[in-house]
Amino acid sequence: MSRVIHFEIYADDPGALMDFYGDVFDWSFEKFEESTEDYWSIRAGPEDEPGIDGGLMRWNEAQWGEHQPGWAYICTISVEAIDDALERVEDYGGTVDVDKMNIPGIGWHAYCTDPEGNRFGIMEPTTDALPTSD
Repeated sequence: MSRVIHFEIYADDPGALMDFYGDVFDWSFEKFEESTEDYWSIRAGPEDEPGIDGGLMRWNEAQWGEHQPGWAYICTISVEAIDDALERVEDYGGTVDVDKMNIPGIGWHAYCTDPEGNRFGIMEPTTDALPTSD
């Protein structure tokens, strides 16, 4: 079985999206100097918590054609309080596309779009759905 190990977000204005994701989810970014493209590594949470990190890349129109938002899988981001996260998404220029819905035994889930049109999910897991360390 294969597991998702990395995600990428594409942007015409990487700085603006770094501000958005930093302000909404407290993510940090570091320029990946070895890359031949404009690419930043994303630290999406502490290393001792479940989850994956990713990258943010300037859209390469010469290589991929006209920018097509959402040109990837939709990833879901874990949040402590979904109502607060939805408010921050809108405060920082994103939109809530599908309002929160309860998934029994899993948590509260919603779909949003960042300022460049990339869709993502957010979820407030229920206490019994959180991973435990045994």
